[in-house]
Amino acid sequence: MHIDSIATYAVLCLPWPVMFSAASAAELRRWVVAGGRLIAECCHGYFRDRGHVDPCRPRVVVDEVFGARQAFFEYIFDLLDELTVGAAKVPSGLPLQAYVPTTRTPIGDYADGQRGCE
Repeated sequence: MHIDSIATYAVLCLPWPVMFSAASAAELRRWVVAGGRLIAECCHGYFRDRGHVDPCRPRVVVDEVFGARQAFFEYIFDLLDELTVGAAKVPSGLPLQAYVPTTRTPIGDYADGQRGCE
């Protein structure tokens, strides 16, 4: 699927959406504002245009679309922290991403109290 064809979908699921160009991030935002539902795993836009790591992530994706500001990010493969979602304990074996909600209600927390997902 290409970013130019997302208007034909009501829901998009982006597993590990690690690379967003600024143009793609802006198009995703427009699509969500128009009523699209976006589901995405971790590392939203970890790499930006030309494959460079972006320590702030494209704010248009995380801040505006998901209603949260990234508070912490640690990308290591041996991290064995758990994320609690409701009554379930979910292993978190790759990146630990914590967020501060801005317009959404969080549903998952790490043991240290950081918000892990929305």
